[in-house]
Amino acid sequence: MVFNLWSILLIASASQSLFLIIFFLNRPSKNRLAVNLMITMLSVLLFIVISNLWYASRLYLQIPWLAGVGRGATLLLGPAFYLYTLAVVKPEFHLRSVHLLHLSGYVISWVLILLQKRPEGIDSEIDAVEAFLMDGLPASPLVLSRFAIYGIHFLAYLYLSKKAVDQSSRDGGTYSFAIESRGHWLTRLNYILLVLAVGMLIGLLNTVLTQVYSFQLNFVMTLVYSVFIYVIAYQTLSNEKQVHPDFKLKYDGGIGDDRKVEQTIQQLRKLLEEEKLYLNSDLKQADIASAMKMPAHQLTRLLNSGLNHSFFDFINEYRVKHFIEMAQSDEMKHLSIMGIAQESGFKSKSSFNTAFKKVTGKTPSEFLKGQ
Repeated sequence: MVFNLWSILLIASASQSLFLIIFFLNRPSKNRLAVNLMITMLSVLLFIVISNLWYASRLYLQIPWLAGVGRGATLLLGPAFYLYTLAVVKPEFHLRSVHLLHLSGYVISWVLILLQKRPEGIDSEIDAVEAFLMDGLPASPLVLSRFAIYGIHFLAYLYLSKKAVDQSSRDGGTYSFAIESRGHWLTRLNYILLVLAVGMLIGLLNTVLTQVYSFQLNFVMTLVYSVFIYVIAYQTLSNEKQVHPDFKLKYDGGIGDDRKVEQTIQQLRKLLEEEKLYLNSDLKQADIASAMKMPAHQLTRLLNSGLNHSFFDFINEYRVKHFIEMAQSDEMKHLSIMGIAQESGFKSKSSFNTAFKKVTGKTPSEFLKGQ
């Protein structure tokens, strides 16, 4: 085993990853899903780091059959981070079998890897690794395709993660651990991974221009992985709860007893029915709270505890009801289903279909056919 700057950095990162995995495995938490997804993310990083250590320390001379075992593992990091983000900001999020589809990028990458022509025999394998570390290897179309998938796939998941954080910030919440604090933590991790994604795309561009795949890109990515791991370690030591916050609700902050809750709900319904605020597709929780002359967090608490609804579920019920009334009106026969949906306050087809099925149990087409 050879010790150099690269291998020492990788050993330190692998050790830190392993320590954090063991730490979280033995740590009680009220948000176990977030903890398990953090462990998954750290396990992926550990796998990647050890795979790179295999090259950096020249372990391929002792165990050459492990050549390339870590290739494509980066395509597991994006999904793991996205699912972890959902577990931190969405109280209703649970893992389901459909989430296995997030592994498809990794599977596609390995299909491309298996299609590549590999050296025959152990000696040829070692010679190929030596050539890769010394001067790089010729970049075939399959290699370039794989790099393109890495970059695009990673950026897509960072976008989805950012979108989930932004959505949670708009929805607000009355949790004892503030949504804003969760967002700051996840945004910090997102920025670090964005550097990684940009590095991938720069590496792809360099490979396209030179037609040579060089190990320097692995070293740059290793630095980013290390930063990512140590940021998690620092945050765990300074404020562990931010890494896996629970969804314990805050004190109601002035909503009061059951009678006052019921009276406030009646006022809220009266406001919506008379002013028809839900027809505004850009309606925000802050707008309703302002009209009710109450803080946004109290409105969230009111909806959660009094109606067991999120803000958007509550508003969408009014929009769906309005849609049904309009769809049954002869005056609206000239409009399409989506046209009536937009008149009812829905901004997009997907949000309309999702909300309609959640309220009625049927798709809009199925519902209207039964009328």
